[in-house]
Amino acid sequence: MIQYRVLGSTELVRRTSDDVPRLLERPKRLALLTYLLVARPRGFHRRDHLLALFWPELRDARARHGLRQALYELRRELGPMIAVRGAHDVGVVPGTVWCDAVAFDEAIAECDLARAVQLYRGDLLGGLSVRSASVEFQDWLDRERSGYRDQAARAACGLAERAAADGNPSSAVRWARRAAGLTPLDEAVLSRSLMLYRHLGYRAAAESLYREYARRLHADLALVPSTKVESLIRTIRNSGGTARVR
Repeated sequence: MIQYRVLGSTELVRRTSDDVPRLLERPKRLALLTYLLVARPRGFHRRDHLLALFWPELRDARARHGLRQALYELRRELGPMIAVRGAHDVGVVPGTVWCDAVAFDEAIAECDLARAVQLYRGDLLGGLSVRSASVEFQDWLDRERSGYRDQAARAACGLAERAAADGNPSSAVRWARRAAGLTPLDEAVLSRSLMLYRHLGYRAAAESLYREYARRLHADLALVPSTKVESLIRTIRNSGGTARVR
């Protein structure tokens, strides 16, 4: 079984041997393997689509040669983990590769929020750049990065709310901070965290979170908080409760 981590720093490990460092030096091979595993719908992918994503600058014959060579190198480095269906479809043999992004999706589907947040270590293929890939591939990667980040933040919000309901305020605050750290400009995550702090009576912590959000919103996007957020923070300021966060 191959263990492939793509959320955060990329790691590729055989459970029965050493790391596989050569493949880590080939960004396009890693991007292709990631796409085969993560792109939806899961399973097989059309060769023509893969050619358009990863070899857009090459003529048909050369592009097909590039795909064949990439698949050959994946097999050589990782074993018989590439599946072919007919002349047009390529996929990964089920059970040959464990991927943290796929496991994250399964955890979210099963409402195992703690597992999901544990698996999320950073952006999908963080730091990876595939210069010759298509704009379509980069758009897909950007969407997936944003999607995983948002789901991780919402999972952390859910854990914070569960902890507060269970009477564990310190854990609730820890998860709320985690959520805010993942998506510092997400108004929905901010609002959920502010309402949690209000529920716990942590007025000063709510004020601090709001001020940091407003600062970053102005610095990064030249925007100010929405009227909805302003109304919420005014309500918190006027409410009772001055409990300290521990």
